[in-house]
Amino acid sequence: MSEQVRDRRQLIDLYHTCFPDNVREEAVVEQILLAEEDPAFGVYAEGSLVAACLVHGRAVTLLAVLPAYQGQGLGSALLQEAEDRIRQEGHQKLTVGVGTDDKYLMPGVPMNKGADRFFRKRGYVHNWGDTGCFDMSMDLTQAKEQPVHVGDTVSGITYRMAQVEDLPEIESCVRAAHEGFVQYYLEPAHYAAGTVSPVLVAVRDGQVLGALIVSLEVEGEGLGSVGCTATRPEAQGQGIATRMVQAGTQYLKDQGMKKAFLGYTYTDILRMYGRAGYTVCQEYFMAEKRF
Repeated sequence: MSEQVRDRRQLIDLYHTCFPDNVREEAVVEQILLAEEDPAFGVYAEGSLVAACLVHGRAVTLLAVLPAYQGQGLGSALLQEAEDRIRQEGHQKLTVGVGTDDKYLMPGVPMNKGADRFFRKRGYVHNWGDTGCFDMSMDLTQAKEQPVHVGDTVSGITYRMAQVEDLPEIESCVRAAHEGFVQYYLEPAHYAAGTVSPVLVAVRDGQVLGALIVSLEVEGEGLGSVGCTATRPEAQGQGIATRMVQAGTQYLKDQGMKKAFLGYTYTDILRMYGRAGYTVCQEYFMAEKRF
């Protein structure tokens, strides 16, 4: 029933139609969906792609069916084909969304329209245990002024934008806090003049105690974000992360952003972001199936 997707750009159109509210940098979307090494197969009707599935390693990166064609078994058939392909490659489990690397459009299955029920019926389980995965957002046009701004000093700790000279201290801090975030902080673009993705740091006596990445319109017009929040273990529990989020969020508003967005957050840090005014806008079912 399915066939190889004829034109990879059709995947981009299908993705945007089926997931219009998903926030992902367009360059990343194109990088993922146009990658010829990842198998993409779908169903055509009258020459148009109406349903498709993209597989990357042991992960289903995209499973999309146009609304008019849902309920006809297309999604079930494509998912079964993906499972067969992944099993034949020797993998013992399959995940939906994020896999073994950062090549993902969404971390999991968005639950706002009940898509998780489709996967649960087919034997998938939430692979994060009791921990949830969320997107959070804030309308900056209506948001109150944050209690901490870039440049403020609170309890001897200064919250400011980083310079390239801070990079050794930033790397030390982030490596101690969250090894997986180090790769993002090492990108030279964060420290270039006029960057749209500066790093905000919390510094005391020359030591970087915390770091956070701020982004301006990287993922869309009027849209800003903060993320990859990291605090040295010995400095945690002092409100540093919360103040960095507050200062970074105020910076977004001061720069004219209309909306702030946080992707791929989890239960343990909901309260931290909530103190700055963020609320959950999407929850994900981190779907996994073992063979």
